[in-house]
Amino acid sequence: MLRIFFASILAILICGPVCAQTATQFCTKYPANEQGACTVTRDYLATAQLVVAGKLSGCNFPDQPNGFSDKYLSSGESAIIDKAVQMSLNALAVALFDKNNPTACPAASQ
Repeated sequence: MLRIFFASILAILICGPVCAQTATQFCTKYPANEQGACTVTRDYLATAQLVVAGKLSGCNFPDQPNGFSDKYLSSGESAIIDKAVQMSLNALAVALFDKNNPTACPAASQ
């Protein structure tokens, strides 16, 4: 849970308020009781986009948050999340198996 929080904060710092505003605007088309899950999903997508673009390390990609739902993704966006998950797993594997690699995830290599 703490990992999700820090990744979200990092994503906001890198992407800026535009990402958060875009998620909020996108989610207004859903009923009020669904907007929280929509925002969680869109924020997770924004973090995935940062990982795929190389602006955020795969080491910092969080686990899928509670409330996430494919329902709030447009076509092709789940592929972005899948790619970010793959990049995250690869980064963690490098950290576990190559402890001398300076680009390895610090937490995983300890």
